[in-house]
Amino acid sequence: MVTATGLNLLPLGGIGLSLDGEPVKIPEHVAYKGVMLEGVPNLAFAIGYTNAPWTLKVDLVSSWVARLIARMRRRDEGVVTARLPAEPMATSPFITMSSGYFERSRSSLPLQGDRGPWRNQQHYGRDRARYRAPLDEDGVLDFAPRTAGLATTEGSA
Repeated sequence: MVTATGLNLLPLGGIGLSLDGEPVKIPEHVAYKGVMLEGVPNLAFAIGYTNAPWTLKVDLVSSWVARLIARMRRRDEGVVTARLPAEPMATSPFITMSSGYFERSRSSLPLQGDRGPWRNQQHYGRDRARYRAPLDEDGVLDFAPRTAGLATTEGSA
């Protein structure tokens, strides 16, 4: 007999982030394309699908991040930051799945917005087009030269 005690998700592997000496509180940020936290430079993460193989989305995200890094190298950019739109945007939990392990971890995950590119889609076909679109097509990403400040890690939480 096997008894499951329950999985607890650990966003970003428990890495503590700070920006300009202040801790970054992941659940207070909205995820851009489900890959970056708004206002946090040079941070990308991958969370797979809840309704399809996890690796399908992780593969799309990895390719998108590789394209982003290549673009930054070509243009001698060192910092990229996703910026929220000026107009108000409603937010909701990043994952709407109701499984116990998501419910237990919901307060540690980022938020999602009510519209793209801030909405976390769970649809491979739509995501495939979204992650292959030109990197700056939505006007959300701010790029800066290599000399601008960067987020730092503080080790495991």
